[in-house]
Amino acid sequence: MDWVAAGVVVGSGVVAALVGAVGLVRRRARGARRAAARERVLERLRPDGPASPLRVLTAPGSATRLWGCRRERGELVEWCVGDGPAVRVLGGPAGVGKSRLALAVAEALPRAWSSGWLRRVEGLAEVVRGPTLVLVDDADLRSDLPALLGAVERGPAALRVLLIARDATRLRETLRARGFAHLLDADPLVLKPFGGTTDRIRWYTDAARAYAGLLGRALPPFGTAAVGADGDTVFLVHARALLAVVHRSDPRSATPRDVAAELLTLETARWRGAPVGDPDLLAAVATLALVPAPDRYRAVIALRALPRFAVRPTAELYSLVEWAWHRYPPGPDHRLDIRPRLVAAWLLANHLTEPAVTGVPADSATPVFLALTRTYQEFPEFLPLLAHAFTANQALLGPGLRAVFTLLAEDAAVDSALAAVVQGSAHPVDLTAEEAPVGFPRVRLALAVRRIHGLLERADTDRASAARAWDVVGTQWRVLGNATSAVVAHRKALALWRGARERADTVLGVAGSLNSISNCLVDLGDPEAALTAAQDAVGVLERGADVPGSATLLWWVRATLVDRLRYLGRYDEAVEVARPEITGRRAATPEDRLRLAGDLDSLSVSLDFAGKPDEAVDTGRAAVALLRGQDDAGHLEALATVLTGLSDRLDKLGRPDEALTAVEEALQHRRRLPDGIPDLATTLLAVADRLCAAGRPGEALPVVDEALGHFRVLVALDRRAHLRGLGTALTVRAECLRRTDRPGDAVAALRAAVEHGREMAEDNRSRALPHLGAWLHALAAHLLATDEDVEAFKVVEESIAVYRELMDTNPTATIGLLAAALRTCAHCLDRLDRPAEALTALRRSVALWREAAQAHGDVHGENYQAALADLRHHLDAAHRDPKRAYQIRGSL
Repeated sequence: MDWVAAGVVVGSGVVAALVGAVGLVRRRARGARRAAARERVLERLRPDGPASPLRVLTAPGSATRLWGCRRERGELVEWCVGDGPAVRVLGGPAGVGKSRLALAVAEALPRAWSSGWLRRVEGLAEVVRGPTLVLVDDADLRSDLPALLGAVERGPAALRVLLIARDATRLRETLRARGFAHLLDADPLVLKPFGGTTDRIRWYTDAARAYAGLLGRALPPFGTAAVGADGDTVFLVHARALLAVVHRSDPRSATPRDVAAELLTLETARWRGAPVGDPDLLAAVATLALVPAPDRYRAVIALRALPRFAVRPTAELYSLVEWAWHRYPPGPDHRLDIRPRLVAAWLLANHLTEPAVTGVPADSATPVFLALTRTYQEFPEFLPLLAHAFTANQALLGPGLRAVFTLLAEDAAVDSALAAVVQGSAHPVDLTAEEAPVGFPRVRLALAVRRIHGLLERADTDRASAARAWDVVGTQWRVLGNATSAVVAHRKALALWRGARERADTVLGVAGSLNSISNCLVDLGDPEAALTAAQDAVGVLERGADVPGSATLLWWVRATLVDRLRYLGRYDEAVEVARPEITGRRAATPEDRLRLAGDLDSLSVSLDFAGKPDEAVDTGRAAVALLRGQDDAGHLEALATVLTGLSDRLDKLGRPDEALTAVEEALQHRRRLPDGIPDLATTLLAVADRLCAAGRPGEALPVVDEALGHFRVLVALDRRAHLRGLGTALTVRAECLRRTDRPGDAVAALRAAVEHGREMAEDNRSRALPHLGAWLHALAAHLLATDEDVEAFKVVEESIAVYRELMDTNPTATIGLLAAALRTCAHCLDRLDRPAEALTALRRSVALWREAAQAHGDVHGENYQAALADLRHHLDAAHRDPKRAYQIRGSL
């Protein structure tokens, strides 16, 4: 019995052990399946096995410490473990350390968290177990982001997604427009290049030690020489350190292009076992890194597009594909995943051939053109091949252009190249002008013209559609500075609108075209006709007040009318038009507050010109009060604009301290706003001007130099649009230099400004003349201060000629400027011992000031009295000096 019992017990134990073993095997199998599923969806934070020399440069194989981003790491860790939005966007230029920061965040999370780099979206919800951070590198290049965010909506609450892109703001706005605003953070986290000479030396030595230890190499000699140059990213410094470890050379001063070339050489030296040799191998790898190939057959087809592989044996091409895929496993987009990205871009820029981008498959258009555009961003000399890709694939213009616009907001060279392709293409383009960014005005014009041609070829085109298309063409012509063609297009649109049958949008169309015509006529130097067009637009909308949308457009065209009245110097009428629009209005929503604040600021400008500075300041303060307490970008931008205008009016009232305080606050707001360099530069100029006026020109100089640096960059990007800002900055700098006893430098700055003004006048004379006249007048005054009397007289004569030309079209606004220039001319003539001519110029100046003061005494009365005092002094001097009196009488 005992034996039987013992047998039963032993048997039970064996069965239990067998059952437990089976259960363990099953659990391990399930775990293995889950791990395999996870590997298909999420790549590990750090790769297994020894890293290649190049992979150690970037995440996930980075071997260096995190430099300079500890605050950002803490912020992102706090976001992960908190209750905020599920998705954040991390941005910054190439090589600044975005991926390295993301890796550090994942490694700093609590132990319960799991993390990985996203491979694919399918199956994400199934593999997420517990709190998880998903890292998405190059998120702006991925087409599966909507699917990913949809999975996040359906996924667990503890799922966090960090999107990494170069242009974080554009990516976030694109996703918000697609309806994912509730998942996204309010503001992206944007990294910028940082670090000085000492920082770069520390990064270099730290990276060299890390790479030497990882690769089993001896440390290179460090020395004390500087590494790189200001603006270099952490990646560039680390890449130089890697090259020093591998080559035992001293590449610390190598340029980014030299670094890219050396890194590619280092990588290709390890290409052993390839079925073909250079340069065929370089061309093949470049092609497979560009064209998506979901299977070996597609990869072979891509290689056969190259003439050098067209007749190669299929077995050899399959072997080449196998070798490339083994060395660089394709990423989620089915292209070779070559890292660092700089090396991939250099490979494409130098070894990609035209046949590789000829005949791109339709389903590959987006990733191919994204890769080509990214390569151009790194190496602008790649532009001819990018343009060839569009020329050779004209049937893919639509997706190709959308890919470019995903990465580039503006680029003058690409704009010109692509506009030529769009204009000459015989293929239809499924893209409208409005879909292209405003930074591509030539492409927008080409698309608008194609739209017109398409409508004219159709018999069923209605007048309203054609009119709307002509208005788009006119708008783009004006953006490009061709006001003559623009006004022709808008007049065609106006005729079509007026001939259209009665419909809800006819009134709006007529008013919109008239408003656009008014803008063009100002550019063409016909302000009276521009005023008439603006008045007609207001009248059309007032008669059609019951049409939906007319109230909003009426607000817009009334603002145009106010601007036209101010341009003609009819400031009291401008106030009469602007004030009723504001009286009694309530601002219930943030949008209402923005609009009302803008109207108050415009009224403040009109009141200032109308000689009512106190009321102008009060109105400006009311606009500021409306905007305070709001922290979004729109309100901050408007607040900075209003504060800058308020500062100008406070300065005119003789309250310099308050004026300086207002504009300094405006500058603080400007610095918080992304992508606002033109407005930031303008505000910097206002700060410098206030500091100079307050007797602090030494403090003003670095401020105006910062503005000048911004404007020089902007002029390099778009010369026509920003040349006026550069000239204005030079004039402000000249005044600061004069007040710091550097008159020669001041004159040089103003001479440069005048040259810019002359260039502007060649492009658009009517718009440039007010600025050219002002800069010439300022130069004449500075030349007088340096005793260059003869040149001062020549310059002020040119200024007077400019103002007399302006008097023909805008006498009310120009009369004071001409009077001031004549007064300066009198001083020049007096210095040249030509008293009779000086007296004549002074008398003309006094007559003009008298006429201006009679019309606007509050504005011009003080200047009239000063000119009158000059005339009396001149006559008194002649009375005391018989020789001078004789000269005057003899010449009259």
